[in-house]
Amino acid sequence: MENMIQILERDEGHLLLQLKDMKNFDPGVFTQMEMDETCIRCVLMNQALGIISYQTQGLISLNDMLSQYQFKKEEGLTFLCDLFRSIIAVNRNKPILLHPDYVFVTKYGDSFRFISLPIHLENPYSDNEQNIAFLQNVLKIYQAQSHFEIPGYICCFMKSAEFSLPNLILGLENLVQVKKEKKFFFRKRRVHSFRVSEPFQPLYKPESVEPVKETVFDDNKTHLIGQPQTQFSYLLIQGENVPLRTENVLVGRSMACDIRLENESISLKHAKLICQDNKWYIQDLKSTNGTYLNHKKVQRKMRLRDNMLVQFGQVECEFHS
Repeated sequence: MENMIQILERDEGHLLLQLKDMKNFDPGVFTQMEMDETCIRCVLMNQALGIISYQTQGLISLNDMLSQYQFKKEEGLTFLCDLFRSIIAVNRNKPILLHPDYVFVTKYGDSFRFISLPIHLENPYSDNEQNIAFLQNVLKIYQAQSHFEIPGYICCFMKSAEFSLPNLILGLENLVQVKKEKKFFFRKRRVHSFRVSEPFQPLYKPESVEPVKETVFDDNKTHLIGQPQTQFSYLLIQGENVPLRTENVLVGRSMACDIRLENESISLKHAKLICQDNKWYIQDLKSTNGTYLNHKKVQRKMRLRDNMLVQFGQVECEFHS
């Protein structure tokens, strides 16, 4: 599903994307979206180009939520089962963008919202393939203080021929019921819905860009829109100049990043480039494989100078001011 869209712009309150192939466009999905409160409200900005704006104000991405919370006792089971039930319900008659960066929760984590796409898939991936990819991404960031058998069970069940989200829910509930067969809080099939007392906050707040003025599209690249033509500092990555257009540039494997590097050594949110007083700095975001500046590991915010060698995991590039 992700290869059918192109992210044009994103900030804390909205997401702007473009459908890559308008042959798949299906305006009838908008009616279904309006009838489903779990679908994030959107506006078709340009039908010819397939540009859609989604309003995400007040919502937190699943990625950000899971990255800053550790589930206690049966909380993880409750949250995951509610999440899976919501996915089953919303995905019955309309396609959704199923990725932790683009599945959202309310600030207290007790309700889910989804990016539904107005497309008709002639040769869709099977639901199980999409669901398994989603579960794999979720388990990479899922944290718990107990009940470690839950992520382990999910990993094993994904390989089963009987895998489906409804069967996974039944299996998870049965798993914990067996463990707690004489404990009172699993006497019923479901426990109370998950909800935290303190609201979650976004982990990353990118700079908003100006309203759309003029847009130039390329089939294979994402461009920031509404920016004046001027000179920028840039990273030279595999022979390509990647301009640093804003004062905060997020680098990583996630689709939410300003510079997306599809390499296994890159963390979802790997590092951040920061411009202060016309000087550029680099900061590692606790990445798995580290960030290096002239072969020296970045352990704090470090100054970037012209022609310096920057390495994100195994990806090498050069900084030019």
